[in-house]
Amino acid sequence: MIIRDFLPNPFGSDADGEYITLLNNGATSINLNGWILRDAGGKEYVLRQGSLSPNESLILSRSTTKISLNNNGETVTLLNSRGDIIHSLQSYGATHEGRLIQYVPELTAEVREALFEDSALSLSFSSSFSFFFFLFHALVPALILAFLSLSLMRFIEP
Repeated sequence: MIIRDFLPNPFGSDADGEYITLLNNGATSINLNGWILRDAGGKEYVLRQGSLSPNESLILSRSTTKISLNNNGETVTLLNSRGDIIHSLQSYGATHEGRLIQYVPELTAEVREALFEDSALSLSFSSSFSFFFFLFHALVPALILAFLSLSLMRFIEP
């Protein structure tokens, strides 16, 4: 069971568009009765929806949970009925209108360690942050340098 995504700053009114999506990424049905969603401020919502089948998702709106997601950095945590933390998803800094905070499972601890020299720092980042950090701080500059190199080669005589 994971928090697949959340939308802290929808276009227009936050009250009308904020939501959190849960996904059963396991092979068996999960009874969600008594599970808890908690935000960074400690506001909690106790689920009473019953079960989720494998690969089934559940969208929980702000009007349902009464959790107001912070637009300037937020952590949403999912706890089982025993109070064990099952999953947590975090956004960093200001979130632009309409930006969905998503869980990216492909970025494992090993990949994050490879992207960052300080492994303790890398493990503290959420998967979505690591993906965007890699994309905009490693891949994009490399592509720009490659483009500039090819452009400059036109001016060099053979």
